[in-house]
Amino acid sequence: MPWDIIRHMLEQPLDFDPGSRYAYSNFGYCLLGRVIEKATGMPYEESTQKEILAPLGITSMRLGKTLRANSLPQEATYHDAKARRSPSRMEKGLDVEEPYGAWCLEAMDAHGGWVASATDLLRWAMVLNPNSKPTLLKAESMSKLVAKPSFPATDNAIWYGWGWQVREVKKGSYNLWHTGSLPGTGSILVRRHDGLSWAILTNTNANLAGKSFATMIDGPIHKAVDQAMPLAQNDLFQSFGYKTAH
Repeated sequence: MPWDIIRHMLEQPLDFDPGSRYAYSNFGYCLLGRVIEKATGMPYEESTQKEILAPLGITSMRLGKTLRANSLPQEATYHDAKARRSPSRMEKGLDVEEPYGAWCLEAMDAHGGWVASATDLLRWAMVLNPNSKPTLLKAESMSKLVAKPSFPATDNAIWYGWGWQVREVKKGSYNLWHTGSLPGTGSILVRRHDGLSWAILTNTNANLAGKSFATMIDGPIHKAVDQAMPLAQNDLFQSFGYKTAH
């Protein structure tokens, strides 16, 4: 199914000259999933779990399924705030709740198909620090991750790096974050310049006015964390069932 997307996209004209401006697109991640499969000789999900997630102690992340009947154990039930329904993309002739068949999650795999808990995402964010144990990236790779693109940005204070929104708080110190939104689910993952991280997941993507929960909650969480400083230094990952990373 991802190959169908790739074949279709490669037939489309470019919106602008490469390197001339920025526009968010998941398509590169779809391609990256296929590169990973070629390099490892394993399916994308299996290779990611074995080579990246397991060494970090993350064992519960899986690629999700579209239909409610195929939900993973302990996976949330998703809702559309306006209770909208649409023709199913999976089963002809059916009218379904938008989160369960109005689009196809299996087609997304490497570009947004993962199901994860907030603690999974938090573990992921914390190991991005080159000084963390375990670590995921070398210092050189981390520098490339936060580097500002060379083309003119619409907002010079904020730019998109390698998979993260980036804001330089002070020279060499950055806030990183990413939001996600699909019918029935919303998320925000933040890794601040001071090493603090948080992940927030919702089982609907917006309120009745159409405003995303990530947008509404980001500022208040920053304010709450600032007021709570200093925070306790207790490692609670094992209490959530996480194995010691290696």
